[in-house]
Amino acid sequence: MKKLMITCPECKHEFSPDQSLKHQLDHLMQEELATMSANFAEKEKALNAEKKELNKKAASIEQLVSEKLNAEKSKLKTELEKKVRGDVSTELDGLRKELEEKQVKLNKAKELEIEMERVKRETKEREDALKLKYEKELNSERSKIESAIVEREAERNEMRLAERDKQLN
Repeated sequence: MKKLMITCPECKHEFSPDQSLKHQLDHLMQEELATMSANFAEKEKALNAEKKELNKKAASIEQLVSEKLNAEKSKLKTELEKKVRGDVSTELDGLRKELEEKQVKLNKAKELEIEMERVKRETKEREDALKLKYEKELNSERSKIESAIVEREAERNEMRLAERDKQLN
């Protein structure tokens, strides 16, 4: 098949219509490609800006979450410390009361022991005083009995002597 050729009326150059169409299509495609590239560059720029904005928002949200988390941790720590202090304080108060009660009981026991020792001492003193009194009474009675015995013996001796004297007389 024979190619169709067109001659330029001005320069008399011959060319095929396919080349003309191809040249026009290439030109249109380059323009469209340039337009699409420009649109693509704009969209890429917009996407990068949006990505930066999203990264900023994500960082802001992450910081906000971190701050809230730290605040919540601090709040929970404070509440826990208060609760622990309260529990320890309650337990400490209970132990103090128990210690005071035991101290009171110990003091009472010491007072009772002191009183018991005093009573023992007084009882011993009374016992010693009674022993002394009974010893004195016993000695006194013994002296009286001895005196009575001596008197009787003296009377007996006198009676014997008187009886001997009588017999002798």
